[in-house]
Amino acid sequence: MACAFPRAIRVGQRIVFCFRGEFPFRPTLRFVPLSLVSTPLAGLSVNVFCTLFDSAYLPQGLALLRSLVRHVPGARLWVLAMDDPCHRLLTGLAHPSLRVLRLQDSESEQLRLVRPQRSWGEYCWTLTPFLPALVLARDPAADTVTYVDADCWLPGPVAPLLDCLEAS
Repeated sequence: MACAFPRAIRVGQRIVFCFRGEFPFRPTLRFVPLSLVSTPLAGLSVNVFCTLFDSAYLPQGLALLRSLVRHVPGARLWVLAMDDPCHRLLTGLAHPSLRVLRLQDSESEQLRLVRPQRSWGEYCWTLTPFLPALVLARDPAADTVTYVDADCWLPGPVAPLLDCLEAS
């Protein structure tokens, strides 16, 4: 099975999978084709996913969380909350499969310097490649971190897709 759009990146002994939508990004749900999904990923004790969004994307982000919990047993979703209202709402949910990071606690000095030079959307895209490494540093149980755009929705288990990425 060929995987043209996702990308697998090896970080030490860990693998980071990145699922990115088309450019430009649109605030709509994207569906992973059913032909790419079947059974939960075998061999991993925990399926760790990460994404980032602000309060404007809360409906899409919550749909992503719900689809992961429903279709990926033991899934854990790390969210970099890009604004305070988003952080407050997500933290208030106290969802057992959700881990929330605050933007201010996650930015490096270099990222803070770049922030004024970018639009809000560009800054979110700038943070995307840094997020999996941040999650790997904070989640010792994670062997694999999968980045998923916040406006994705998974209609079923993602094992074949992840297996394809790992083999690439």
